[in-house]
Amino acid sequence: MPMGMLDLDNETIQYTLKRRMRKSILIRVTPECKVEVLAPKRVSNSFIEGFLQSKTSWIKKSLDAKRAVLEKRAAYQLDSLMFLGKNYPVKPYSGQELIFDGSAFCLPHAEQECQRQMIQRWYRAQGIDILKKRVAYWAEIMHLQYQSVKLTDARTRWGSCSGKNNLNFSWRLLFASGKDIDSVVIHELAHTVFHDHSENFWKIVYAYCPDYDVSRRQLKELSEMLVIWGW
Repeated sequence: MPMGMLDLDNETIQYTLKRRMRKSILIRVTPECKVEVLAPKRVSNSFIEGFLQSKTSWIKKSLDAKRAVLEKRAAYQLDSLMFLGKNYPVKPYSGQELIFDGSAFCLPHAEQECQRQMIQRWYRAQGIDILKKRVAYWAEIMHLQYQSVKLTDARTRWGSCSGKNNLNFSWRLLFASGKDIDSVVIHELAHTVFHDHSENFWKIVYAYCPDYDVSRRQLKELSEMLVIWGW
């Protein structure tokens, strides 16, 4: 894969160049602080280099932000877990799977990646039951119908509604409070009526979730924390 070098103030960074069937140049800074450039096939290298030079300020700012997240993640210790909006201590034990006793999580001794897999399995197992119950509860109150409820590994959205009214929720939503989870459930159920964000759609959302804006802000803050925690 073609590589290039770019001068950013007091440092020189390496970037990868990927040519695609596209109309414009896209610069991406990955969570691992790697710079990727997607460019049209027929654009010259000199034009790409000039474009990158015009974006050095943005690239540097993005790299600094990603590096700050990596530093915080490196300092993060898996000594507590948030579940349904509450923080619980994590205690080591000699079992095989994650256990929650209502006051603390008991996490087996293992490599951190294995521990994270245990945690995700536990959240997924709890999450599907919790989400199905919350969706059924609000669907009855809102007099709406849906097809199915599934958990996904989505990182950039808490929930979605397909054209056939299948509802999908990220398992990471289980870190949020019950009230904030309900705001997402109400949002997606409203999409079974309006598959857009029209005025009529928002009327339904706010009718059943007057504090929706508060929950949206809290979920945004949670999303930022999950990035730092590596979830």
